[in-house]
Amino acid sequence: MIISKTSDRTIQLGADFSSCLISGDIVILSGELGGGKTTFIKGALRGLNYSDRVFSPSFTLINIYECKKFTVCHSDLYRLEVSDIHDTGLTEYLYAPDTVTFIEWGRKFEHLLDRYINIDFKYKSESTRIIKISFKGYSRAEQSRLKGPFTG
Repeated sequence: MIISKTSDRTIQLGADFSSCLISGDIVILSGELGGGKTTFIKGALRGLNYSDRVFSPSFTLINIYECKKFTVCHSDLYRLEVSDIHDTGLTEYLYAPDTVTFIEWGRKFEHLLDRYINIDFKYKSESTRIIKISFKGYSRAEQSRLKGPFTG
């Protein structure tokens, strides 16, 4: 668990976390609107040396970012029902080689996934967030690799 008191800290946490990712990882981001999910992804992309602007895919549903290490698929499922997910093209990116997938509001989709990383954002105050990481389908060794940035 990490307590982030600023968006800059959340961006740095995302950047640190990105160094732990491997091809095929799926990251579900959960929490309230404005909780820091897109801010965290901006940091992850910064950590992967992506320098262009990062936008929330609230209306486009999927944004694709080409980074040196991976292709990053960033999806926002807030407005979708589970039955609509297959029509988005998201399933093409799940577990794909040389791809990491970030899914905002992905908890309603998690029962369809064999393995994923969940990062949960909770409000503590207007500017402070409690950020926790959990896993499905990852070994203890894999969990240790990914928990590093969340232990400081």
